[in-house]
Amino acid sequence: MTYFYVRSAFPEIQARKEVLKVTGHYSGLLEDSWKGATVAEKVFLAVILERTHQTEALDRVLTSLREFAVCDTEQGCYFPNALPYEGLMHSEMKVHALLLRLFRNDPTIRNGLTRWVLDRKENQVWGSGP
Repeated sequence: MTYFYVRSAFPEIQARKEVLKVTGHYSGLLEDSWKGATVAEKVFLAVILERTHQTEALDRVLTSLREFAVCDTEQGCYFPNALPYEGLMHSEMKVHALLLRLFRNDPTIRNGLTRWVLDRKENQVWGSGP
């Protein structure tokens, strides 16, 4: 999935024919791969589907993700099961930042996620430097 996530960020770069043949096979599996996936995997898959304009599949994944959202007036909105899988994108904040992007048109989840992320920044004393 990491390959497709990174690859979807650079659609203007053409892949070699051999790569296209292999990715063509696996990209067909992406649309249904969200069933049984973790929240973090669904988030990365949703970003791939959004970037590749697969709106029907994206809507199904977003509907599934909404079921995991916990929205609270004090804590904001968060996804307690959004623990990332072991891999290149290993960060709970990365997953929540992508969720913020994915739900940018849903004011309840967007505002709740913003509150949750800001609360984490305040309580975990993030530095301002690199």
